Amino acid sequence: MLGLPLAIIRPVVALLTGLGGGLLSNMAHRKGNQLAEQGSSQDAKQESEPAQKRSARELFRYGFVELLQDISKWLIIGILAAALLSVLLPADFFTNRISKEYLSMLMMLVASVPLYICATGSIPIAAVLIMKGLSPGAALVLLMAGPATNIATMAVIGNAMVRKSLWVYLVSIIGELCCSEHW
Repeated sequence: MLGLPLAIIRPVVALLTGLGGGLLSNMAHRKGNQLAEQGSSQDAKQESEPAQKRSARELFRYGFVELLQDISKWLIIGILAAALLSVLLPADFFTNRISKEYLSMLMMLVASVPLYICATGSIPIAAVLIMKGLSPGAALVLLMAGPATNIATMAVIGNAMVRKSLWVYLVSIIGELCCSEHW
């Protein structure tokens, strides 16, 4: 829907963001992790059980039936939101109003935090915004930051982990997305 370049860049940026965030988190919490690993290594040995093997039929059922049922609702919502934006925004909305790439990326980052948008639903929205003059780099920021930085995700990370992990998470996402202009 967004073309081959974004279809390739999006998973690469997601991989780099995940690796970078994981490395930063490990460096920030190295001492805490070492203490936690010592206590949990004995528990992990006792609780490990052989994993159940899934048949090929179950895997295909999940991939072609259950997964499609899960994402179809959000894809339809994304398409409807994209249609609404397509009607409401003029054809050159972003071209005339935002001349600097960093400003459009910052705008998409700020807009993505309060939005509760999933990865599937954000694709048609990003496609319409690109048609309305938004740069592909700024659209990539929406595609990556929208699902990753919404309020619900940040609340879960903040409650499940220490606050330091939340800040490392946000810095890694924002840092990687700031570098995405060069893509």
